[in-house]
Amino acid sequence: SNFYGHPSRFITANKKISKYGIFAYLIIFVVIGLALPWIWTIGAFSISSKYFLLALLIITLLFIDSQIRHEKSILLRFRSGLIGESQIGIILRQLSPEYYVFQDVHIPGHKENIDFVVVGPTGIHAVEVKNAKALGILGFNGGELTSFGKPLRSDYIRQTMREATTLNKY
Repeated sequence: SNFYGHPSRFITANKKISKYGIFAYLIIFVVIGLALPWIWTIGAFSISSKYFLLALLIITLLFIDSQIRHEKSILLRFRSGLIGESQIGIILRQLSPEYYVFQDVHIPGHKENIDFVVVGPTGIHAVEVKNAKALGILGFNGGELTSFGKPLRSDYIRQTMREATTLNKY
């Protein structure tokens, strides 16, 4: 196939943002962790003030720890998205030369991107990529995608149909 484009800018940009977020939280975590023993040794504070500061620092450290875990979760999702798009890109590159594949397509005036647009003798196709191993065995109940027989929280079919409709109108 004739292949044009690059991995989603949204995914790669947010992956970088999340990586820097984790780094910033780790720095704060270390600074507060070093400040705690220092504050405890200062004689200017009463015992009750020291315990209050200790409690405040522990709460802050717990909050920062939860934020680091959240950022790691986001980072893993973006990494998963890049892997999924890469794997589908490899498959689409194997199409015959009469097909043209465009990756990360942005339609003017629309916020969303279309992961892949495939143009060829069979028509124009919008391809939305999801890399969600945690979903388990996927099915289709005639109207929506299911996981273990239950509808998915996100309506990927509606998202893809919206992208295909936008592409058709464009």
